Amino acid sequence: CMGYLVGYCRKMADAASQMKTPRDVYYSTWEIFCNSAFENPQIFQQLFFSEHVLPLDEMVKRYYKVYPHQLDSMDSSVTEMLTAGELDERNIHVLRPLAAELGYDEEETLMVNTMTTCFFKRLLSESCRAAASGEGPNAAELTAEMIEGINFLFRNATATRDMRRAAKQKKDA
Repeated sequence: CMGYLVGYCRKMADAASQMKTPRDVYYSTWEIFCNSAFENPQIFQQLFFSEHVLPLDEMVKRYYKVYPHQLDSMDSSVTEMLTAGELDERNIHVLRPLAAELGYDEEETLMVNTMTTCFFKRLLSESCRAAASGEGPNAAELTAEMIEGINFLFRNATATRDMRRAAKQKKDA
């Protein structure tokens, strides 16, 4: 299974120079990850949502000990994301800089993190079913749906943040 990370990491390395802002990093990492995952859904289902002999973070650390050059062109948040194990832990590393830029507090950031990874898990299950049946959305369609889902989450998290702040200001006035 870990061999499928090679193509994913190569795509990440190729895109690294174009990731200039926290938003670029977040959206690019999700787009690349989704394309890779939805092209090989059963493998990524096994990697991220199944039991392993070793914890996933230990397997990932061992992998990057063998292939450390795959991290050479990555910024620190992407490197932290790639070397983490569980999906929610991986996502939080690239989400936090963007969430800070958007003015989200820790509670809002953790909520976006959970909702994002849960939505991905649902789409990955859909991709597994489509691969098994030969019917259903392809990798590009599911990736586009994931990006639209992320956009939806950010729009609503920002609106909720603004409503909370307005209510607090009204209460404090």
